Amino acid sequence: MDHTDNRPRLSDLAQEEILRQIRSGALPVGSRLPSEPELAQQMGISRGILREALNALQTRGYITRTPRGGSHIARPEASALSENLMKGLMNASLSELINYREALESYAAQAVILSASDADIARLRELAHYESWHAVFDSRDFHYRLAELSEQRLISQYVDFYFERVQTMTPPTVPKRRPRFMSQDLERILTAMEKRNERTLRTAIQRHFRHIRRFYSIK
Repeated sequence: MDHTDNRPRLSDLAQEEILRQIRSGALPVGSRLPSEPELAQQMGISRGILREALNALQTRGYITRTPRGGSHIARPEASALSENLMKGLMNASLSELINYREALESYAAQAVILSASDADIARLRELAHYESWHAVFDSRDFHYRLAELSEQRLISQYVDFYFERVQTMTPPTVPKRRPRFMSQDLERILTAMEKRNERTLRTAIQRHFRHIRRFYSIK
C-alpha cells in the first residue's frame, strides 16, 4: 500500500489564498499586504510558512518585497515568465542554486567596490561581525546587504530566495551550527573591498564558494 502523503503543503495553500484575493480584486495591484506577523495570524499559519509562500509569490512575479517597505501586489504582465523561472528555481539542485548565487554575488561585489562608499563597506563589516556572534546557520543579512549595495534588485531577491530555499533542501547530516570557515572568508572579502582590489575580491569569493560546496559535500 502506498503511504505517500499527497496533501498540499501549508505554504502552497497560503499562496493559493493570496492568489485568490489578487484575482478577485480584493488585493489590487500596488496594494500593500499586512505585515508578516499580522498576515500570518490572519491566515492561521506560522511566520516561517508565510515567508515561504511570500518568497514563492515574489519569484513568480505576483508580489514585490523590500526589507523595510513590506510586500506589495505586482503587475501581472511578468507572471508567465516568472512562473517558468519559479519552476526552474524550485526544480534546481542545491549545486545549481549555489552556482547561480556565486555568479550573481561575484557581479554584485565587483559593482559594490566601484560605487559603494567607505561607510557602506564599514556597515557590511559591522553586519559580518554581528553575525559571527549571533548567526546560527547563515550570514543572510550580510549577503542581502551586499546585493542591495550593488543596486541590482533581482540579485537581492535571489539572495532572499536562496537562503529560504537552501534551508529546506539541506540534508539532516549537515551541521546546523555556523561553519567555521564563514568568518575567515567574509574577512577576506571585506578586506578586498576596503582596498578596492577587484582581483583579490574575485579570488576571495571563489574561495568562499569552494568552502560552501565542501560544506554541503558538493564536488
